[in-house]
Amino acid sequence: MMRALLVLICSFVLTGYAGEPQGAKIEGRKTIRAALERLMERSNDDAFVIIEDKKTKKFVQFLGGKTQGLVLDLPMQALTSQELVRAKIVFDKFNIQLEEWEVYDQPGGRVVGTQSGFNKYLGKDVDTATEIAWAVLTEIYLLGEPLELSIEEN
Repeated sequence: MMRALLVLICSFVLTGYAGEPQGAKIEGRKTIRAALERLMERSNDDAFVIIEDKKTKKFVQFLGGKTQGLVLDLPMQALTSQELVRAKIVFDKFNIQLEEWEVYDQPGGRVVGTQSGFNKYLGKDVDTATEIAWAVLTEIYLLGEPLELSIEEN
């Protein structure tokens, strides 16, 4: 009996059983990474990628391209109060802080308000950008797997 239990436990460990579908996790990360790699190939000044969960419409976005590198951009208004608390904890692992900046009515115009969000320049580090995007979706938004992602690119 003990041997059978030990074999069962070992088979769960060896096959990757962890209470979540491992294949879906790998596919989600591959989808995100591929979108970020395509972003790094673009040379237009306004290039971006928005990674969105189709069911909840929750998103994370990145700006950048070949010459600018990658920039995480997650506006605060996209987060509920509970998600904001989790975001501060999760982003602290990546040394990302909540920032606030002024908003102008036009370039060089007058200040009309402020905007807050999480922003981080990541250079060409697609691996870290992928991990951050995955953490936003699974640890901040608490989205279950498998994720059904929509990718918007320009």
